Amino acid sequence: MQEALKEAQCLYRRYNLHAALQYLVIEDQMLTHLVNSLRIVLNALHKHFDR
Repeated sequence: MQEALKEAQCLYRRYNLHAALQYLVIEDQMLTHLVNSLRIVLNALHKHFDR
């Protein structure tokens, strides 16, 4: 799973994927500027677990 996130972060350098997970999912904060990053993270995880 960490490898999938690392690959996604390399592909999408513009987005801060780890921050999106940390603040939106773990800390449950409302930071709208990280929503697109979270979408990319969730898509990467979906592809990883769908294999």
